[in-house]
Amino acid sequence: MRWAQNTNWTSVREDVEDRLLGIAKAMPDTTEVRHKAAGVAEQVKEDAKGVVAKGKEMVGRAKAAVYLAEEKAETKLDAKLLHLSEVEKALRQRYERDESVMKKSVQEVLAERYKPIGERDNTRLRGI
Repeated sequence: MRWAQNTNWTSVREDVEDRLLGIAKAMPDTTEVRHKAAGVAEQVKEDAKGVVAKGKEMVGRAKAAVYLAEEKAETKLDAKLLHLSEVEKALRQRYERDESVMKKSVQEVLAERYKPIGERDNTRLRGI
């Protein structure tokens, strides 16, 4: 009891205030931390939107590629089932893209194009 009576409470209060002030100065400003966290969250949100948009674009391209492949397969199947005439076959050969040409070198394509007439295969109308 005497300790409580003899203690200078003003100095104790000032000492506690000084300690709390030191602790408060050592801690980062919470508003600054909140702003940084909000900025990071916004950046993550924007990045996620970008990833989703890119994913949607890739899905769209994949769907288009599948659609084109199905169309090609259907036309080839229809041609086999319908037994096209020679004229229709010739027109199809003329206006259909030949994938084998895309794999050949320039020299090979030119050599085929400029073959002598006697050596040409006239069953195919490509290159005429």
